[in-house]
Amino acid sequence: MEAVIVTKNGDPDVFEIQELPTPSPSPGEVCIRVSKAGINFADILARMGLYPGAPNPPFTPGMEVSGVVTKIGSEVTEFEIGDRVAGLSQLGGYSEYNLLNKTSVYKIPIEMEHDQACALLCAYGTSHYALKQRANLKKGDTLVVLGASGSTGIAAIQIGKIMGAKVIAAASSIEKQNYTKSLGADITIGYENIKEQLKELTNNKGVDVIF
Repeated sequence: MEAVIVTKNGDPDVFEIQELPTPSPSPGEVCIRVSKAGINFADILARMGLYPGAPNPPFTPGMEVSGVVTKIGSEVTEFEIGDRVAGLSQLGGYSEYNLLNKTSVYKIPIEMEHDQACALLCAYGTSHYALKQRANLKKGDTLVVLGASGSTGIAAIQIGKIMGAKVIAAASSIEKQNYTKSLGADITIGYENIKEQLKELTNNKGVDVIF
């Protein structure tokens, strides 16, 4: 199989496409043929050698993937060959085939495209955990999302609305602000005098959660 290899830490020109053996799953693992792989900030930091716990080169980055199951390990009963799935791989996603632990693999419905399924994992998982487990966001709270036009910001807007919050989206340009409005943000603002803007928008009460 072909895979993208980080040959040394640095800029994108450190990538090389190399031929590697197609992996076989161990007990409890699933092998998928990769259809889509996400590009996350953590992948960029790993390439640069700045992400905690990232391996030393050479390695194949790629934390989230979607595709079709091609092989299953001996202890896997939840999946069958041919299942359409998405999963968190931590590493190895930028390749034709990727091994994943069965606990990090999820079946995707037939009507969901692979790019949509892949994009749900890191950004939406991060934002959901932050809003629910860490911030304890409640219905009726006012949520401010900074960097609202990025992947986790987009997820925070949508998840925040589902959880019943009033969402104020902050972004650096009118174009980005309009985009966040189209995603469901109640109010959009820029960063100039943001403290004063938020005071005015909340009648000096302040906000409940800043993401």
